Amino acid sequence: MRTHRMLSALVAGVLQCALATPGVAVAEDGRTSADGSLQTCIDQALRERRTNWVCTGPGTSVPDRDEDDTWCVGNVCHRVKSPYTASSRADAAYGNQDGVIGTFSVNVNSNLNGRQAKWTINLAWSTGLPIAYIGLNLTCREDKNNLPDSICGSSSFQPAIGPAAVSWKSRTINGERLNNSNPYYAELSGQFDAGGSRFGMDTLRTLTFNCYGDDNCYFPARAKEHHR
Repeated sequence: MRTHRMLSALVAGVLQCALATPGVAVAEDGRTSADGSLQTCIDQALRERRTNWVCTGPGTSVPDRDEDDTWCVGNVCHRVKSPYTASSRADAAYGNQDGVIGTFSVNVNSNLNGRQAKWTINLAWSTGLPIAYIGLNLTCREDKNNLPDSICGSSSFQPAIGPAAVSWKSRTINGERLNNSNPYYAELSGQFDAGGSRFGMDTLRTLTFNCYGDDNCYFPARAKEHHR
């Protein structure tokens, strides 16, 4: 398996900054630090004396390419691999008023099977303290245009990642049969604890897929990313 070089994921916080590819280093005091545009976001958090913050990469769409661990670095990326499979990945750094505490990534794989969607979640620890996720929730939603989107299933997990277990993969999440003629998507949200502090996570929304008429569900040929 190729080494994860991504600073990842999901995520949240009170800050949402446009970022480029982040580089991460370990300072003399043991804390991690970041370079480039990620550091710009971190500097803003420090200037504002944020006690808990998370910086994520900007949204971008990525063309289809071979499967590897470096197709998305420092971004929130979406990739359609076939009409029935797609991936959504995010990178993140989190910390407090003293600087960066750690980095991690999250990936949601979508697999369409007829009128049913299946998902798997992959988490990857990169640097910093062990992370314990609180109520990590994957929710299927039906896009009802101008009406509130309805829920078409939900699953919850409480994984943990860190130096002793650098990655975690969920079981296959089998969605409900999608009977209505509408677009659908999934959202991953939740919170995590690190070093005794709790951090809120921004929502990672997958690409929308279409389930029109009685036909099988599919991803549009030229899918576009969703912006927060």
